[in-house]
Amino acid sequence: MKFILLVFITFSLAINAQNNLDLNVGEIKQKKYHVTFDFENIRGKIIIEVCINEKTKKFILDTGAPTSISEKLLTDLNVKTIVKNIQIIDANGAYGAFDVIQIPEFSIHGLSFINNYALKLNDTSFLECLNVDGIIGSNSLRKSVVEFDFKAKKVTISSDFKTFGYKEINENELIFKDFQSTPILKVKMKLGYLNLNEEVAFDTGDDSFYSISTQNLNKLLTLVNEKNIPEELQNISQSDLFGIIASSNGNFSFSIFGLENENIHYKFKIQDFAFGSTIFDNIIATTTYGNNSRIGSEILNHGILTLDYKRKKFYFQEYVNQKKINVNHKFKSIFPSFEKDKFIVGIVWDENLKDKIKIGDEIVKVNDIKFEKLSKCQIFRMTFNLFNVFEKLKVELKDKDTDEIKIVEINN
Repeated sequence: MKFILLVFITFSLAINAQNNLDLNVGEIKQKKYHVTFDFENIRGKIIIEVCINEKTKKFILDTGAPTSISEKLLTDLNVKTIVKNIQIIDANGAYGAFDVIQIPEFSIHGLSFINNYALKLNDTSFLECLNVDGIIGSNSLRKSVVEFDFKAKKVTISSDFKTFGYKEINENELIFKDFQSTPILKVKMKLGYLNLNEEVAFDTGDDSFYSISTQNLNKLLTLVNEKNIPEELQNISQSDLFGIIASSNGNFSFSIFGLENENIHYKFKIQDFAFGSTIFDNIIATTTYGNNSRIGSEILNHGILTLDYKRKKFYFQEYVNQKKINVNHKFKSIFPSFEKDKFIVGIVWDENLKDKIKIGDEIVKVNDIKFEKLSKCQIFRMTFNLFNVFEKLKVELKDKDTDEIKIVEINN
């Protein structure tokens, strides 16, 4: 039996409400436009070219963030006017202060954006490995229709949905609740014994398929602990009730304030994940300590997504002619991370490995690839996929406590 739990979980603002500042400022110079351009896909990040002060720079196109620009580039542009200093919360739930500045003009393949608000990024270490100078966020896209086509590696920005020429297409509601126009949509899924309805952010800066926030998970736990569920489910363990397949302490997620703190994380098996009119099966998702659950850019591997910010609608067209798609995620026994420029074990999901591998053990070698001569950015760009692609790994580790070298074979 599946218990239908109708919970629409409120999205928490990325900008602290007490700042009383709306980042939805700025215009597009052209009144009518339809621009299509190429992008580079680096670990699921959408890297685009932006022209600013007659110089071409690379930016991340990130729907889950406000437009942001590096302090170095602002210095080069001689932009000094600070609108306000505000507190923000990153995707891992960490707080920090940023100056808000106003950019006189930048353009994306001839499309001119004028007087947009942006955050000044003092620490750009998280951008260095992608060779980018900033982020184009939803506050700059809020008056447009934006289409993502990962198969063709194309993005289109248009002033009018009609210019796409679609005759028959299923439309779905898009919601906006914050000060930076983060797109929020409704999804349905089977989470263990529970059928869950949830509001989630669509975040192209996140390369996962789906992650559930611990804040939302705790709301579900409260219902269970208060026994607001059918009596026949009250004696089922929480792991089975929620479809939890693993748990571990650790850290593996980077955001604008760097690596998350070490926390308890959970891994879930999810079925019947409804995104618009498309159903996805066999998803493995993890928790996030940000304030909102997220759908990331991995979903774009399965179809063309169009965000109509103006009409508050979104559209998804599968690449394959089927309404049910098997994502077929694999379990993945461990996941790497960084600490003080060392490539380390960030989390151990497999209980059978926890007496062999410690969180914080340095990863010296995986299969035939040695890491000692590679820079952090080389590792970041090239080798994280080792832990996703290969089914068997031979991992050489340096013990975090003893410096002893040990070799562990992993069925991934």
